[in-house]
This record gives sequence, structure tokens and C-alpha cells, in this order.
Amino acid sequence: MHDRIGALAAGLLAVLPAMVDSDPRIVAAGALAGLACFAGLVLPSLGMATAGAVVSLLMFAVALIATPSGAAVPEAVAMGAALLTILDLTDYRRRVRGAWVGPGVLAAQLGALATSLAIGIAVGGAAAALPGAAGLLPVAPDTMLRPVLAAAGGLHVYAAAAWALTCRG
Repeated sequence: MHDRIGALAAGLLAVLPAMVDSDPRIVAAGALAGLACFAGLVLPSLGMATAGAVVSLLMFAVALIATPSGAAVPEAVAMGAALLTILDLTDYRRRVRGAWVGPGVLAAQLGALATSLAIGIAVGGAAAALPGAAGLLPVAPDTMLRPVLAAAGGLHVYAAAAWALTCRG
């Protein structure tokens, strides 16, 4: 079950940058990033999955440069959910590699992942209201600033994931 969920997440990471901007270079880099994420899941190699996720996030940030303000909010929420899913499932597969895992353990893992995704999507929905609030600002955010903010948010996610992984023991 987690293989199919991971494959879906890797597919989303491959497709989402192209949904924002269909430049052939972004499409090609997104496809390679999705393949790296899927390979990281299958091997399991957290380094390969992370490298693919970083490339996908960077391609998404580059694609945001060409989009109008606030046009890619659903894609951004899906990108965050896919990043969390692929990294969490790759880490799970790495930790249980070669061990017998009962169905309750897998169910608990998927339940924790679903809870994290629900919280992330709720936060993303709240963030979707921010473009409306941006109209209250005296100066609108510059188009070039949006990808920087998206990349900074992605780096924040990676820092939080690294902190969570080191606290697990």
C-alpha cells in the first residue's frame, strides 16, 4: 500500500512543476526529479529521495516566476503534501528494511502520515487566504519574491524533517 502512495507522490512531484509552467526544461527536470524520488523510495535511499525532492521544489520555484500572483496555490499545497509523503515513506522503508512489519505498524505509520498531511493541507488552505490579505499591504509582493519565499518554506520543511528524524533516536 505504501508503495502505491509513494509512487503517487513521486508522480505528483514530477508533474506539478509542469502544471505551473510547461517549459520543456521544467518538464524534463520535473520528470527526472520524480524518477529520483521514486528510485529513492524503492531502494530505499533517503539521500536520493531528498535530492529528487529538492530538484522538484527548485523547478516549482522557477515555474512560479512565470505565473501570476496566487495562481498556483492548489499546486503549492499539493507539492508540500507530496514532499512530505515521499520523504516520510522513504524514511519508513529505510527504517523497517529487512524486518517483519505487522499490519498494525503500517496502519499506524499511514495514520500518522495522514494526520500530518491533514494539518499541512489545513495550513496551506489558511495560506491561500494570504493573497487576499496581501491587498491590505501598502506594497504588493514582487513577482521575483514569491519563488524565494516558496524555496524558503521548502527549506524550512527540510529543517523540520531533519530535526524530527534526529529526535526519533
